[in-house]
Amino acid sequence: MGNPMKDLASVGALVPADMRSLASELVFNRELPAIKGDWIYQPIMLTQTGVPLDGTVDGKIPLAPKPDSPDPAAPSPSAPAKTTKTVTEKVQELVALRDGLLDAERVRAAAEFSAGRTIADAPDEPEVIKMERDALKALFAIEEL
Repeated sequence: MGNPMKDLASVGALVPADMRSLASELVFNRELPAIKGDWIYQPIMLTQTGVPLDGTVDGKIPLAPKPDSPDPAAPSPSAPAKTTKTVTEKVQELVALRDGLLDAERVRAAAEFSAGRTIADAPDEPEVIKMERDALKALFAIEEL
């Protein structure tokens, strides 16, 4: 039951308060101590990224305050709007980055493997294993040798 809860929490479908409630009933089979704080009512990702809370324990997550005056660093309405990437484009970039890192790791591992081989690993003369005739016959099921 823990893995589905973890997966739901990682995508923001369950908040810590819901997870604790489910865990107390389904996983631990006992009541867990209460935690007081607004952070248990917001998705974990928001807490991890530092979304500010108002400091009250009312179970309501505050909205970000709107600036009273326009930000001087903000572009003017006449300026061309910056194009932002969609989530799909960002995911595609991350997947491409991951694939590039995996390829680099494969190349590095192959180079380390090749560098680790020495002349002692590949002698000039073939290796000879001495074995008695009867043992050789028995091992390879040879009738006559």
